Amino acid sequence: MKKQKYLSYILFFVLLIFQACGEADAPLPNNTKENYDAKLHDHSELTETYYCSMHPEVRQTEPGNCPICGMDLILDQNTATDSAQTALGHTNSLYLSRSVNENLGLQTVQVESGLVNLEIQLTGKIELDPTKSVRMSTYIAGRIDQLLVNFEGAYVEKGQVVATLYSPQMITAQQEFLTLIENNPSRVNLIESAQTKLERLGFSEEDISKIKKTKRPTINIELRAPASGYVHGLNVLPEQYINQGDALFSINDHRKVWLVLDAYEHQLPYLQTGQEIQWKLFHKIRANSNGAPMRGLIEYIDPQLDPELFTAKVRITLENKDMKLRPNQLLSGNLIVPYNSSEEMYIPKSAVLWTGERSFVYLVVERDAGSFYELRPIYLGPEIGEIVVVHSGLNKGDLIVSAGTFVIDAASQLKGLDNMAQQSHSDASSEINIPAEMGMSTHTSTNRSTSYIKIPQSAEIDSSLALYLEIKDGLIEGDFNTITGKMNNLSTMIKSWVPELTEGSSTLELLSQTAQTLAGSTDVTTSRTSFVAFSHLYIDFMKGLDRDDVLFVQFCPMANEGKGAYWLSLEQEIKNPYYGVMMLRCGETIERI
Repeated sequence: MKKQKYLSYILFFVLLIFQACGEADAPLPNNTKENYDAKLHDHSELTETYYCSMHPEVRQTEPGNCPICGMDLILDQNTATDSAQTALGHTNSLYLSRSVNENLGLQTVQVESGLVNLEIQLTGKIELDPTKSVRMSTYIAGRIDQLLVNFEGAYVEKGQVVATLYSPQMITAQQEFLTLIENNPSRVNLIESAQTKLERLGFSEEDISKIKKTKRPTINIELRAPASGYVHGLNVLPEQYINQGDALFSINDHRKVWLVLDAYEHQLPYLQTGQEIQWKLFHKIRANSNGAPMRGLIEYIDPQLDPELFTAKVRITLENKDMKLRPNQLLSGNLIVPYNSSEEMYIPKSAVLWTGERSFVYLVVERDAGSFYELRPIYLGPEIGEIVVVHSGLNKGDLIVSAGTFVIDAASQLKGLDNMAQQSHSDASSEINIPAEMGMSTHTSTNRSTSYIKIPQSAEIDSSLALYLEIKDGLIEGDFNTITGKMNNLSTMIKSWVPELTEGSSTLELLSQTAQTLAGSTDVTTSRTSFVAFSHLYIDFMKGLDRDDVLFVQFCPMANEGKGAYWLSLEQEIKNPYYGVMMLRCGETIERI
C-alpha cells in the first residue's frame, strides 16, 4: 500500500515537471512577450482565450472549433491562469491539468452551511434514587431475637415479617392495654389511647386483635417491612441489642433509578435542565429486551465543580420497570444539541490540513483544461462526526479539495508556492505534511533553503509508536526513571528521519525539535509539560499515515494550565498521563484514527 502511494507521488512529480517544461517552452502567439504580459495582467479586460494550435491567429473567448481546419480550440493557459488567480484573489496558486487531476484521483466539494447539531458524549453511573428509599427502624429499644432477612440484596414485600424483637417496654405497654380492657371497659378514651400507643410502637391491627383474644402479651414483637423493595445497608445481627430509632437496613425501590453523569466544564454551556437525552449501555449490552434506546430528561445540574475531577454532576431519572439497570452500572450517553441558533458553514474533515484552530484548505477554481489550487487559512469550530465547523476563511459555495490535499500541498512546496509547512512555521503551530521522496531534493524559490528528508519506514514508525505509548504509560504511573531512556531513544529515532535540519519547517523537523525537548526533561513535571507539544505534533503525524491498527485520540480539558492537551492510546478507556493517579479518569475520547 505504501509503495503504491510513493509510486503515485513520483508519477505526479514527473507529470508536473513535464507540464512545467511544456508551459515554459510554449511560444506566445501573435505578440511579443512584453506586450502579451502587459495585456495578461490588465484585469479590467480579463477573459479566457481559446486558440487553434494549427492556426494561432484564430482566437475567441469561448470554446469551439477552428473555422479553418475544424480542430477543437485550446484554452490559452496564460489567460486561464490569470483569470483563476484573479478569482482567488492571489497570484500564488498551483495549476494542474485535467489529466493530472484524474491520474491523482483528486476530489472536490462545495462549502455548505446549515444548522449544525453538536453531539456530546457523557459517561455516568447508575445510583439508587434516595427519594424511593425507606428506612427500616424500631420505635423502641430491645433485642433482635430473629433476623429473617440476613443478606443485602434480598427482596421484601410490604408487610413481610423481617425480624422479631424482644423488648420489656413493649410487654409493659401490652399489659397496660389489657388492664384497661379488663378493669375499666367503660373508659373508652383511655383504651383508645393505649391502643394508639401500641400501633405507634409497631403493632398491627392483627397483633392487637390477637392480644385482645388471648388476653396475654406477646413476648416477641414481629417487625414488618414498611415498603416493597431490595434490602441495602444491613447493619444488625441476631441477638444484637438496638436502641430506639436505630436503623436495621434500608429498602430501595429499583423501578426508578438515577443516572449521575460527569460533565466537563467545556460541555456545561450546552447542557440545561429539561433536555432530553438518549442513552446506551457500555460494552454494547442491550438496555432492554428489544434493544430500544433509553431516554430521560436532565433534572439537575450541580452548580459547583468537583475539586478533584473538575466535573459537575448531571442527574437524570430513568425508568427501570424491567430491572435491567443495576446500581453502580456504567452508562454512556449521547446528547444532541444545536451548536448555534443560526446556520454555520461546515466542510468534510478530510479537506482540512490540521494545524490547530487555525488550519488550512485548498481552494479550487476549475477551468476546462485544468484546475487552480490556492492555500487558504481557515478558523475551525468543533468536529462533529465527519464534518468540522468553519468560523471564517471560506464562503458558502466555495469549491475546496476534499481528497488529495496532501498531494496538492507537496506539489505547492516543490514549486515554491504557499504551503502548509511554510505557513504553520510562521504561526509556531503544529502541522502534518507528506515527507519528501527518498533522495529527492525539495527545491523552492531562491529565498528558501533546500531540505533533504528521509522517509520513515513502517517498522520505524511502529517502533516510535511503541516508545510513545511506553512514555505515556510511565507518565500515568509518575515514574520518571522508567521513561528517561525511552525519551532519549525516541528523540534519536525521530532525529534520524531528518539528518540535515535546515530553516525549512516540515512536520518531521518540528517533531524532532519537540522530541529533543521531551528528552531533556529533568523530572515528571517537566516531562508532562513537554509531552503536551510533542503529542500534538505526533498525533497529526500519525493521522497522515496509512495504518491498519486503531488509535484513540483522547483529550483532557484541564491539562496544560486549563488550555487542554491531547494524547494517543490503544484503548478507549481514559488513563490521563498529565495528572496520573490524581485525576486518572479526567478526559474523553474525541477521535478514532
